Amino acid sequence: MGEILSCPDRGVEPKFLDDAPPKSTYAGLGKWVEHSANAAIVLRPTFGAVAMEMFEFCLYGYAAEQIKESFFLGSAVGTWACFAVPFFSRPLGGVVMGRVSDIYGRRLAVITTAYGVLGTTVLQGLIPMHTGAWGITSLVVLRGLQGLAFGAAATHSTYAVEVADPSVMGSSCALLCIAGSFGGLCAVGLFASLNSLLTPHQMLVWGWRIPYLVAAIPGLMSALDAGNCVETDAFIKGKAAREAKQASDDSEGTEEEEVGGFELMFGKYKWQVVLMVLGSLSGPAVSYVGKVFLVEYLANVGGIGSTMSLWLGTVNLMAGMVTIPFVAWATDCYGAGTCLLAGNLAVAGTMIPAFALTIGNPAKSLHGSLVLSIIFGILSNIAIPATIYGAELFPVEIRNLSSGLWRNVITCATGGLSPLFLSGVTMVHPLAPGVYVTSLAMISLAAVQMGFMARNQGLTVTHIRHEPY
Repeated sequence: MGEILSCPDRGVEPKFLDDAPPKSTYAGLGKWVEHSANAAIVLRPTFGAVAMEMFEFCLYGYAAEQIKESFFLGSAVGTWACFAVPFFSRPLGGVVMGRVSDIYGRRLAVITTAYGVLGTTVLQGLIPMHTGAWGITSLVVLRGLQGLAFGAAATHSTYAVEVADPSVMGSSCALLCIAGSFGGLCAVGLFASLNSLLTPHQMLVWGWRIPYLVAAIPGLMSALDAGNCVETDAFIKGKAAREAKQASDDSEGTEEEEVGGFELMFGKYKWQVVLMVLGSLSGPAVSYVGKVFLVEYLANVGGIGSTMSLWLGTVNLMAGMVTIPFVAWATDCYGAGTCLLAGNLAVAGTMIPAFALTIGNPAKSLHGSLVLSIIFGILSNIAIPATIYGAELFPVEIRNLSSGLWRNVITCATGGLSPLFLSGVTMVHPLAPGVYVTSLAMISLAAVQMGFMARNQGLTVTHIRHEPY
């Protein structure tokens, strides 16, 4: 008897398969481009919030020197500890909004995120400097609230996976990555330009605040546009099925105890939780080390100066944006599991040698810094297959709850805390960041391989697109 596939979310009945695998959803490059264009139209209302999220995180990293002097009396530890604050509140935001959107719809999460990110970002630029405990407390509170909004943003990946045709799930997630990279480019371009035009004193007193305040205009436009997003078919069908079952139980006078989201997640889908957590460890590390911590690292350890490191941040983001379409196509053509396996292998094999290139005389360090920035930019696209890999592990009833919780926990542990952790260990050895990212990639590599083995043994690891995987 062949493998039994559990029922995917799009209404396909479970069936027995013989030796032939399920048919791949990939139908050629022409159809892929057509469906990707349709996905871009549907996903457009989510782009603004995603861009604002990466804009703020990158901006904090670029303005770390000014924030350090304005609020933390020159303490790098305090500065990066404050950077990490949103990551601690992200899981709470992800759980609350994830569960709410599993019950009331994905659209609500998109709108809530847009307004939450807008308000907390702009207000950070209005906190007076040198106000002691009051200023630090205000910054910490705002960043904590921002984390709640960013936690809800983790459900955007679920929205992207569900709202598009299954054949272009990679392309859908790639569109969100492009929006995020665009936000990061706006941050580095604006901040680097101000850093070149203004004196260090002007940057310290008021220059670093300009990007935070300027963000109000596009942020408001994106928040208003978020109201145009449509609900996903997967949620609508899942809700209708639950209501029909409830009506049937009521008419028959029977009452079946409903299994809660957490009970379902930690019960029936406990092994999927393990695969998601371990298989996704490397993605946030590559993203946040490359986009946030690397600027300070190259300026201080690499010795290339703050201005040059900022412009290399632009190179980093551009390298990522240019290669996003290729990674998206590969994910839809060969499968999320296969591409995530290959991506982790690439990260594990390149990080330590690439960081080693930045150590030495200034000329060697500059060339090495350029190479490292390009590598980080390209490999940051591992987020595309990782997003699909994680979202597909769970059924529609708990997909947002699971993604909202575990994506945020992982992002906090290996992404948001990375700059704080690495700012300390880098003083011990300059290759520490490379060792850190490599170690996480090796764990994820092993976990994804375990996922393939578990899939062959009958564990359901896909609930939308069985092939390619």
